[in-house]
Amino acid sequence: FFILYLFFMIPLSLVLLIVKSGIYQPISLLLNGVKKISEGSLNTRIEDIPIYEFGKLGETINYMSESLKNREEEIQRNYQELENAHNDLHDSYIKLESLSMELERSEELYKSLMEDSSDAIVVIGGTENVKMMNKMAEDFFGYNSQEIAGLPLTKLLLLLNVENIPKINKLF
Repeated sequence: FFILYLFFMIPLSLVLLIVKSGIYQPISLLLNGVKKISEGSLNTRIEDIPIYEFGKLGETINYMSESLKNREEEIQRNYQELENAHNDLHDSYIKLESLSMELERSEELYKSLMEDSSDAIVVIGGTENVKMMNKMAEDFFGYNSQEIAGLPLTKLLLLLNVENIPKINKLF
């Protein structure tokens, strides 16, 4: 009975030893490497495994890890670029907001000066058309601002019965 026991135990032990060294250890190496990679350690590399299929699997996992590392670096660069663009846009927005507020104050001051002025003011545009005139100009010329706005300067002078239009036109 003891011989029969040894006869079965010795081959079984050899099979277990082969399974442990040929299957269990390579799978354990692969699993440990994959676990480290899944935890974020993308620099992890799986050693060469002498068994062909496990070796190929290890190479593939190493390639995947390298690809993930490159992708993460690319994502970080893109995130940094987006953050910089966001900061630039935010700064531009703040400057634009400030300029807008300055423009509003300037327009209010301009309108206030136009309306509160004791002089008759007529604004002529680059095309020599009347752009606007203040209340004193309306009273002085006897015409409403809406009637005069958009008219050529020469037409305004004709309405006012100015005699020497070319000479007056040169003054403007």
